[in-house]
Order: sequence, then C-alpha cells, then structure tokens
Amino acid sequence: MWHSSDRAQRGYMLMEVAVSLLALVLILVLSAQLLFATRRASVRQQLHVEARQVARGAADYLAFQLRGATDLVTDAMGGLNGRNPLAVMAWTFEGNVPASATIWPDCGASADPDCKQKSFNNVTNANLADVGTDIITVARTDSIYRIGALRWVGSNFTAANMHWRFDLGCPPTATGWGDGDIPNRDLFKSYTGYHTTNCPTGSTGCSEPIVLVDGAGMASFYQITDYKDGANDDTCRANIAALDAECTDNSRDPTVNPGPCFWTVSSPSNATPNLPGGQRNLTVPFRLLAGVRFVSFRVCRGWLEQKAGLFDATADANCQAADWNTGAWTPLLPDVEDLQIAYLFQSGTTGNASAATQLATIANIPVQGLPANPLDVTRIIGFRVTVTARSSTEVIGEGKRLNIRPAAEDHAAGTAETLFYYHQVSAASMLRNRAPQS
Repeated sequence: MWHSSDRAQRGYMLMEVAVSLLALVLILVLSAQLLFATRRASVRQQLHVEARQVARGAADYLAFQLRGATDLVTDAMGGLNGRNPLAVMAWTFEGNVPASATIWPDCGASADPDCKQKSFNNVTNANLADVGTDIITVARTDSIYRIGALRWVGSNFTAANMHWRFDLGCPPTATGWGDGDIPNRDLFKSYTGYHTTNCPTGSTGCSEPIVLVDGAGMASFYQITDYKDGANDDTCRANIAALDAECTDNSRDPTVNPGPCFWTVSSPSNATPNLPGGQRNLTVPFRLLAGVRFVSFRVCRGWLEQKAGLFDATADANCQAADWNTGAWTPLLPDVEDLQIAYLFQSGTTGNASAATQLATIANIPVQGLPANPLDVTRIIGFRVTVTARSSTEVIGEGKRLNIRPAAEDHAAGTAETLFYYHQVSAASMLRNRAPQS
C-alpha cells in the first residue's frame, strides 16, 4: 500500500530568491568590470601602437626619399654649382635680370623678392601647411636618361628652339613605319613629364621643370612649353624635310651622332623657376636629364602629403581649402602632428636642431647659389627627420591625465592639453651622393 507523504511540498522562499539574484548580480558586475577594464586597456594599447606605427612609417618613408635625393648632375665635382646642386631645393629665382648677366642671382642670403621659397622651417601661414611644421623639396629620379641636344637656337633659353637626339621609341628601322613615330614622340613626352595644367600662358602642354646640364657640369632649369606635335610626328625618319636645315646645321653639338631630330621650344627665362646662382648661358654639349623629378612634402590638416613637383607658395596655398581639395598633393598618412627637418652640413653644423642653432639665413633655411657659403644647399650631406604622430581618437577613461605635443628640433612643445597619445620618431638620412665629400 502506498502512503502519501505527510510532509508538505516546499518551493523557494523569497529570501532564497533574493540572495540568489544578488549573488548573480555581483558576479555579473565583477565580470563586466573586468571585461570593461580589459577592453579599455586593449584600446589604450591599440592607440599607443597606432601612434607609434604612423610616426615610424612617416619617418622611414621620408628618410628613404631624402636619402636618394639627386639631380644626376655629376659631370663636374667643383665649378660654380658643385655636385648635385639641385638635389635639395630651398629657393628658386623667378625675376628679371639683365640679358648681359651670366648667372641667375643667388637666394637666401638677402631678402630678394624674386627669390621664392621651396622649403620652409616652421611654417607660419596655415594655407601652406600646418603651422609650425616644415616643408621640404628635393629632386628624385624615376629613370636615368640623358638626352643629347643636336642644336640650340636662341638666347638665354628665352623662347629658345632646341633639337634633341631622341629615338628610344622608334621602330627597328631608320625609315619609320606606321605609328612607330608617334610612340617615339609620346615616349619623349613621358620622359620629360608632359602635362597640360598650370603651364605658362599660351602653352598647349608643358614639361615638368627638367635639369639641363652642359659639359662643364653647369646646371639650369629647363621647361618645354611647346612639343611641336605636328613637326615631330615623323621623328624616327633619318631625313626630315621640314627639319633638315635645323638638325644638320654646323652649330649642332658635334659630340652627338646625327639621327632622329626632336624639336621643342622653351621659354623659362623670367616667368618660370630658375636655379639660383645657376649658369645663364650654358655651353655645348648640352644634356637633358629627363629622369629627374622634383617632389615636395608637407603636413596639412594632420596628413603627411606629397606633391610631384616644386613647391609653389601661390598654387599650393590650399591647405585650408573648404572642400579639402589640395590639388596636386597626395595624402600619405593621417594623424601626423609635426614634421621637422634638421640639415646636416659638411662643416659639422646641424641647422634647426634647436632655437640656438637656427640658420643665420633668411627664413632659417639653407641658402642656394652660394657654394662657397658653408650653409649652401650643396654643402648638405644629410638630414634628421623628426615626425610626431598622435592616436586617431582621444583616449577615454584616462581621468584627468592630459597630454601635449612634444617639442621637436626648433619647434617648441604644444600648449594645448589633449587626451590624445603622442609618439615621436627621428631618423637620420645621409645623402648617398654626397657622403664621400669632405
């Protein structure tokens, strides 16, 4: 026989439920605190690493670009300009000089209004770059091509006709066939940096500023303003009726073998950049260093930017553009707070390493066109690049801990306190083509 239990069935008492819930809440709270603390630590670590990576990446990239700065002018070790006079660009001369002058005036030792800055120390104009940062312009090579001149007719390169020996894009035969001539013309344009924007008035297409050097190693800027497309469509032919008289004239460079003749016109006298202290009247033989390109670097709105071309204080006054359109500038890395360049000279001087070592020159940048001056660009043997980067976002949960941008070279530390992390990296970069010089 079954007997029912006399003991009544019991459930959970309210007190037991309350204790269980309280224990569960305590476990969840402790777990959440541990989780949130771990997440905050992870985010902080990520932001620390982020600032380090940006600073290191920017410093390494700039050091690499500056280390290989060269204009390929190696024909003469001495002379007026020295070796690689355009490897570092601090100034260009853009003014009128008497036709009888043999050189373009120097820049940087006096406040000549015709001297235009291409590199800056501690920018003060926010339209050019972030205030307090540096701008630097150097020459780089993307190919090594020396194009010989057959003949030059003109004076001081003013509206000057030049005829070049160029057949690298020609077909195997000397007679030319089909479209073989057009690729030759297009290849010449490619080597010389042909473009159609920001060209001199009246030009339908122009080249980048190219380096022109003579047999004595004297260098000058050269810019093609007319490629003579109609006349140069058959440049692969050995005999060109329209150009025979020009290309076979006795005044052509006798060291260049006769052959295809490429006709160009240039007018880089007063309206376009000229090399300060450069030779105004070069002597044969001429060589066009077609692979040289100028490149500029700046920091704009927290971005490290690069431009293919010489810095232009008029065309490049776009850092504060309302539509963020900075024209020819390409953004490379974000969250860059500061860029500082210290110049290392043969004499042992380090310019702009601190306020006490600012250069005794105009605008605290090297002079150009004065090779006897120990602070001339031809005396630079290297750089020290210092980049300060910050985290992409503020660090939340740091309490009252505030940070400021650290000092770098002759740029004082920031005054605004923020919740960003900052990291600073310096990299030394010795110019490869000048290291052996004493």
